[in-house]
Amino acid sequence: MTPLMRNLTVLLIVQLLLALWLFSSSNNDIVSEPLLPKLTQADSLVLSSKDGELTLTKQGDNWQLANGLPVSQGKLDSLLRDLTALKSGWPVAQSSEAQGRFSVADDKFEQKLVLMQGEKVLHTLYLGDSPAFRQLYVRTDGDEAIYKAALNRFELSAEESAWLDKQLLRLPVVERIAQGANSLSRQGDNWQLSLNGESHTADSAAARDLVAKLSSLSVLKRAEKAPLSSDITELNVRSSARDYQYQLVKQDDTALIRRNDIEHWFELSQSQFDQLQAIDWLALQRSDEAQGDKLSEVAASEQSDQPPSSD
Repeated sequence: MTPLMRNLTVLLIVQLLLALWLFSSSNNDIVSEPLLPKLTQADSLVLSSKDGELTLTKQGDNWQLANGLPVSQGKLDSLLRDLTALKSGWPVAQSSEAQGRFSVADDKFEQKLVLMQGEKVLHTLYLGDSPAFRQLYVRTDGDEAIYKAALNRFELSAEESAWLDKQLLRLPVVERIAQGANSLSRQGDNWQLSLNGESHTADSAAARDLVAKLSSLSVLKRAEKAPLSSDITELNVRSSARDYQYQLVKQDDTALIRRNDIEHWFELSQSQFDQLQAIDWLALQRSDEAQGDKLSEVAASEQSDQPPSSD
């Protein structure tokens, strides 16, 4: 190797080392910090998309929709965990041109999340295109840096039905169920059945199955309007010493349900509607007692059919 070649080689190595040092130094200057540091102060979230806008408001320890209906706490907790985990760092891009390209500009975005405390805006998060599964490009208001974030677009839906607590009509404790002249009442560990005013011992498994239908009740969404039909089935339920009344009705082939302490009607699956609207009360009677009743009826019938005895 000639002296010139050796000198050029040494110079190239020095340049490579210098470039590596500069890159490492600049990379160390990027500090990963929370992207939404004031998240815990927020008492309302405003979700926007091309389909509309939705506001979630914190009341005490709970969150609710604008119409006062409760928000699914599990879904909200999941979103807050994902938002808390968002960190700044090395940006994907950092220019106004890139904001439009990744759909995170002020006037061009896929979704937007505004976090507020009272009337004060804490953060505005723009959500754009998806580079991969469960990933979105994001940018905060006032910052040109664009980041990749582990977020699911569905988690930030602006549709009410996506946030509604579908279990809001459930009653975990049921002490009595009544429909018309029939009722089922808890008596300690057992259930007492009343059929048209006559008392019977209820089948425990069948009684538990009926109670489970109320404790697992899940609506689909809030109905857009109240039903016009007057053919309403009523179901009266006592829970924790408080009486509730359920109303069930079909409207244009849609099953609807309402509970007297909540003013809104809700759509219900057809299977759940059928189970509550047409309860088979006879099937709740304990099998051995039902069999005894049938034998008594047969005996009484046979006795009435026999001719009177002569002296």
